[in-house]
Amino acid sequence: MSSKSVLWVTNYGAPYRRPVWDELARHCELTVLLLGGDRALRSDQRRGKEWEVGGLHEAAEYEISHAPTLRIARGEREYFVLKGSVPVKRFNGVLLGGWESPAYWQIRSMLRSGQRQIGFYESTVYSARHSRGPVAAARRKYFRSLDGVVVPGIAAAESLRAMGIPTSSIFQGFNAVDVTTFARSVSSPAVGLHPHRFIYVGQLIARKNVDGLLRSLADLMSPAWTLTVVGDGPDRGALRTLADQLGISDRTVFSGPLPYDALPQVLADHHTLVLPSLEEVWGLVANEALAAGCHVVVSELAGVAPSIAGMRGVWVSPVERNSLTHALAESAHRYKGRQRQHEILRHTPEQFARTFLRALGS
Repeated sequence: MSSKSVLWVTNYGAPYRRPVWDELARHCELTVLLLGGDRALRSDQRRGKEWEVGGLHEAAEYEISHAPTLRIARGEREYFVLKGSVPVKRFNGVLLGGWESPAYWQIRSMLRSGQRQIGFYESTVYSARHSRGPVAAARRKYFRSLDGVVVPGIAAAESLRAMGIPTSSIFQGFNAVDVTTFARSVSSPAVGLHPHRFIYVGQLIARKNVDGLLRSLADLMSPAWTLTVVGDGPDRGALRTLADQLGISDRTVFSGPLPYDALPQVLADHHTLVLPSLEEVWGLVANEALAAGCHVVVSELAGVAPSIAGMRGVWVSPVERNSLTHALAESAHRYKGRQRQHEILRHTPEQFARTFLRALGS
């Protein structure tokens, strides 16, 4: 392990980031500073128990600490304000996993000269709010003043360049999950080729465009093709009603939320994942589905879209009804069985961790 010490500041200990942290900890002395705690997560229907870090403190190869913060929730958004100081001066490098919360600005004000400051920016030109005005100006100033910015893919890099961030300051990686775990499900007993089984995994909220997916399913010529909707949210009742109105309730299953460790097999039991979002910073379920051998139909507005366009079994679609219907039909007609050894398997958390190490100068 290097003697270099790194502080990663983020809102929560997302389960898909932990393999990245595991790899970083093999190369540096890593501390993860969380602005939000497990108590807030327990009242959040969007995230399951796997987001809680209570049991990680002893098992992890890195230190996990919690900042004293005030949490302010505004719809899907939440913001954190530090209620006291945090020890940040001892670290060689600091990775800031956000910018919108005052806490990130407060931490920057505590840093000493010579500490390498790296940002992590995930938004795209489609998902970023405030394209102009004082908030946009503050965001631009924030990222321009950093020593570098890591982005998870093509779309976020384009968003930074649109802000005027020089390419030399952008470290582009590929957003990653533990694809190896999902790939194991490819070897489980194969689901039959017919009838085609579509699946959606995510929140049931307006920007996810599940209503658009239901309308496209109703337009498909084959009445035998089915859709499983995994997830929960405030729109669940309205979506069930819409399925009834469209006459597809007999081939649409609303299964509710799913434990994360059950997802690999559930994906492998379907043929095509659909991610029809009107706004999506990335969409890691697309990585997971490809690793599990599925086709993927993804909205052109999702951050993942340009990074997986051209891969086997991927259809990048406009969100308009006719276009989405056509993409669903194409995926179903071209499906020949599970995709094995998909190119998504090259994009591992270990590979993504190396992008952060380059940015940090390790």
